[in-house]
Amino acid sequence: MDKIILSIGKTHNLLLENKAGTGYSWVVEHNDEKITSVEFKTELTAQKIKQQPVGGSTPILVLIKGLAKGTSLIILHRKRIWEKDKSPAAVIKLHVIVGEMD
Repeated sequence: MDKIILSIGKTHNLLLENKAGTGYSWVVEHNDEKITSVEFKTELTAQKIKQQPVGGSTPILVLIKGLAKGTSLIILHRKRIWEKDKSPAAVIKLHVIVGEMD
């Protein structure tokens, strides 16, 4: 499990790979929303994503922001959200420690 140390109000950027056109997406399985926020972004427009070959790599930027002092376990799953009974294709666990401002 990776460990991230943040100050309140600061953001950690994490870049993840995703396969375009396969139906898989990254989702937040667990997060303590009082301590951290998690947001997904892509640099690609919808048009550029459609032009990607099936299975091509589409980078996803994960923004993790410290909201309050404490610890948060963030679990990210790469899965097809409609496949409820299947295990995720990938799992990332992050132990985030948020402290006072620097």
